[in-house]
This record gives sequence, structure tokens and C-alpha cells, in this order.
Amino acid sequence: MASLRPTKVVIHTLGFVGSADIDGDGDAVDDVDEWHKSNGWNGIGYHVLFRQNGEIEYGRSETTKGAHCKDMGMNSKALGAAFEGHGDHEPWTVHQTQQFLNWFKGVNERWGIEGDDILGHREAGAPKTCPGTLIDCDKVRSLATRFLTL
Repeated sequence: MASLRPTKVVIHTLGFVGSADIDGDGDAVDDVDEWHKSNGWNGIGYHVLFRQNGEIEYGRSETTKGAHCKDMGMNSKALGAAFEGHGDHEPWTVHQTQQFLNWFKGVNERWGIEGDDILGHREAGAPKTCPGTLIDCDKVRSLATRFLTL
């Protein structure tokens, strides 16, 4: 797989996961990996997945090119962060938000990515609502920027 030096983060929610059963009982990364393979991809396209209960599961290495957002060439420059749930029907949980901020602080330290470098999938040109109509991407950027100063 091609290498990556990320300069952005693209956020997603798992609104539609094909036949995968993402119900909190199993390993969501394995479920998404199978779903992505069933679409003909070479495995999970995301780098990290945030469960609704706050657990973090890791997909691709941060130095491996993603397969989560082909629009605007984001697979070649962005980390893909996916959130369990459907952003058109429910916002992220408090646990997801806190874990994302903790993870993002590390991303900032490792790669120099700032809060303004976070994009929703739809903001990168995807013809869908992802990460969902109930996810305010401006608020996510603002929270991340403020969290970095704590």
C-alpha cells in the first residue's frame, strides 16, 4: 500500500454498512473491513473508528494511504476517522467526542494537523450528507482547536 504523510482529517459516520452488523457486540473494525472487502476494496479504508461507548479501534496505519474519501484526493493526504452510528439520525456520543479530541491531540503532535484541517466527508465533495446532518463540522473544528490549547 502507498505511504501517507497526512495533512488533514476527514470525518465519517457509519450510516450505511452494507450487511455488516455494527451493533456494539463485536469488533466494528472487522465488520467494516469485511464490508469494504465486499465492495472490492483491499480492506478497511479508515485509520480509526470511534465506537459509541468510547472505545477506539484502529484500521489502517496512519502512514498508509486511506480508502475513505477519493474526492479532492483526500485518500492521499487525509486520515479517515469513522464514527459508529448514523449522523443523520443521532449526533456523536459524549464518549465519542471526548475520545476523538484525545486522539486528535496526538494527531496534532505527530503530524501538525490543526483543527481547521478537519473536514466532513461531504465538505470534501462527497455527494452525501456524511458525516451526517446532525454533525456540525464547524463545531467539530472549533472544539478541536480549543482542545489543543488546554
